[in-house]
Amino acid sequence: MTQVRRNTTRNGKKRAVLFGVVCFILVLLVLPISQWISYAMQITCGLDGTDGEGTYYWTCVSYDDGSDGWPYYGGGDGGDPYYSNQEKIARAVADARAILQRGGACATFFKDGYDSTDGMVNALDSLGEKLASQDLSSNENDVGIKQWGAETSVTYAPNGTQYRLFDNAVVNNNGPFFSAFYPGSSTVRPRIGSTSAYAAGSRQAQALMMLHELAHLIRKSGGGDYLIPGDGDDPDQSKTNTNTIDAACHDDINAVAH
Repeated sequence: MTQVRRNTTRNGKKRAVLFGVVCFILVLLVLPISQWISYAMQITCGLDGTDGEGTYYWTCVSYDDGSDGWPYYGGGDGGDPYYSNQEKIARAVADARAILQRGGACATFFKDGYDSTDGMVNALDSLGEKLASQDLSSNENDVGIKQWGAETSVTYAPNGTQYRLFDNAVVNNNGPFFSAFYPGSSTVRPRIGSTSAYAAGSRQAQALMMLHELAHLIRKSGGGDYLIPGDGDDPDQSKTNTNTIDAACHDDINAVAH
């Protein structure tokens, strides 16, 4: 009887040790799996998380950074942990430059009769040198990039491209260029573009907004109007202008800014 008790005790200890080892192994296996599942869920809700009418029901956004091969996703503020705001601006300028230089439909739209996009790239680089991230007023939280002030007219000598530059050009720290969410909120901003393809704060949306601002600067060949009309304090016109650029540049944006 004593021997039976001793064996029972020993067997109990063995079972406890075995159970602990099994639990430890399960933790090692399950934790990475759960993290991947969580990441996959964030990708899904970022790309497809709508109620069928284009309205997000999940406060997360995912997108992919093609420049360094690492995936990243928007956190609580829709931010990108791998880049500072100024670096995101520089990346958007670089993406827009690559789009103009690849010779697709977007380049054709911007050339508008000029023999090349070299003048547009010159204007883009000049804009990029001016742009800095800055807080705008709280009633401008839907503004991504803002240009204002006195204008300087420029003619790009090699092919006669005419463009203008404003004294002031800023990217709103609290706007859709940097964040998928409204400031201090879990409310997701509307998607951007003619097909609502791009989440606010995504690399594609940033490239689209940069091209939108550039189109305000380029005068059509032969003089006259600029590529898109001024939209100032007119949100509807601004959306129309964005959709115009997206319709011309959508495939090129997808090819470059991914």
